[in-house]
Amino acid sequence: MKKLILFFSVALLIISCSKDDVRTRNPFLPDYAVNFQINMNLPSYTQLQYPGNAMIIYGYGINGIIVLNTGSGYIAYEATCSNHEILGCSALTLNGVEASCGCDELVYNLYLGIADAPYPLKPYRVVTNGSMLTIYN
Repeated sequence: MKKLILFFSVALLIISCSKDDVRTRNPFLPDYAVNFQINMNLPSYTQLQYPGNAMIIYGYGINGIIVLNTGSGYIAYEATCSNHEILGCSALTLNGVEASCGCDELVYNLYLGIADAPYPLKPYRVVTNGSMLTIYN
């Protein structure tokens, strides 16, 4: 009986492990604490009120935070290429709903946070409260 309970306990642990842990635990990007608010009524953030618009907010994270209005909510990512160590060229550049890395010309889709590479963009949590966005990890 003890062996059966042990077997099911180990099986449950193995099944509950996520296969995506490798993709979300990025060895290239350190975990910096991020917690700030954006008032979208301010003129510098009004473009985020329209679906499909994205902008980089500097001063947070490693190279800033990319915020995208998806039309059904907001997504935020670290504005640093997630597929190599941090270099001077690893800051992402926005081009509509895509972000490109200057080091290796990877292009990330901001709706999905992915490129043709092993690691996706590092996501941040976004909470909307009226015209205020809170971005944190």
